[in-house]
Amino acid sequence: MDNTGDIENSQPINGRATLLARCSITILILLLLAIISFSLILWLIFSPRLPEFNVESLSVSNANVSMEFTVKNPNRKINLWFSGFDVVLLHENCEILKGTVKVFSLRKRSEARMTVNWTNSGKMKNLGLDLSKKEVDFDVKMNGTACFKAGKWMNEKKSVQVLCKNLKTGDSAEADGCVSS
Repeated sequence: MDNTGDIENSQPINGRATLLARCSITILILLLLAIISFSLILWLIFSPRLPEFNVESLSVSNANVSMEFTVKNPNRKINLWFSGFDVVLLHENCEILKGTVKVFSLRKRSEARMTVNWTNSGKMKNLGLDLSKKEVDFDVKMNGTACFKAGKWMNEKKSVQVLCKNLKTGDSAEADGCVSS
């Protein structure tokens, strides 16, 4: 009796199927690495920067508070689209008024002037704020989402948070600066 036939059939097949599987996996990995590298290089070339915010004026009258600010797109190759902002007026870390800025967009290297108007709900008097003084310090927080767009194929959304501290009421709002992150 010869058992050599059983031994030959029990050995694994190292033929074309295994070679094809190895080549397919290697090609898929290399293709994935090429796509990731290409996307990263393009994103670095476009080098997106956060928008710049500047409060131009903050005024308080009997029943209204108004704030004008500019938003600047510093990018040379990327347009910005904002899905709106929530704007909160603070005094000594206490929330006084809330407002919103509607959807807007900024083309490359452009800026937009925005206005937020609040109606005073009496919360300022309840906090004991003396608005008859020439200057009252406020802080403004803005939260929203910005979409960075470079053509039709490259979009990235980022959460944008802006904090403007020590805004003084009057004709021109002097601040320590607006910091966006």
